[in-house]
Amino acid sequence: LVFYPFAFSGICQGELCQLRDEFAEYDGQGVQVLGVSVDTPFSLKAWAEQQGYQFPLLSDFWPHRTAYRR
Repeated sequence: LVFYPFAFSGICQGELCQLRDEFAEYDGQGVQVLGVSVDTPFSLKAWAEQQGYQFPLLSDFWPHRTAYRR
């Protein structure tokens, strides 16, 4: 479970790209990678497509503490 502040911000993008690049290693071990931010599901979908993320990004947009899966 990876929490990051915002999509498209550049903050923690390096870490998420590293997870993307090593995804097969985690997936092969039965580990599920999930990213969580306060962005809207629409932003997360666009960002995941732009960055090529293969793992789910969850939205805790509003109301907070209620996750939505893209």
